[in-house]
Amino acid sequence: MPAENLRKPNAESAGPPALLTQQMVRRFYLPLAERTFWRWVSAGQFPKPDLSMGGKARFWKRETVERWIDAHAAEGGAK
Repeated sequence: MPAENLRKPNAESAGPPALLTQQMVRRFYLPLAERTFWRWVSAGQFPKPDLSMGGKARFWKRETVERWIDAHAAEGGAK
């Protein structure tokens, strides 16, 4: 996926909260299908959730996602 597709939401729009669900990560940062998203997580291509609360409640810190995007943009894209 090209680095320009891995972008932060613009400052004028309502930005994401500090804790993100996988739907929020996909909406605001990574326009991936749900299955592809979880494949990336399982394969270590995207960070595992920072916080899990029983069952299926999983959250990523916004900073974790933005650091991952910045690192991959510097490398020339996700691998």
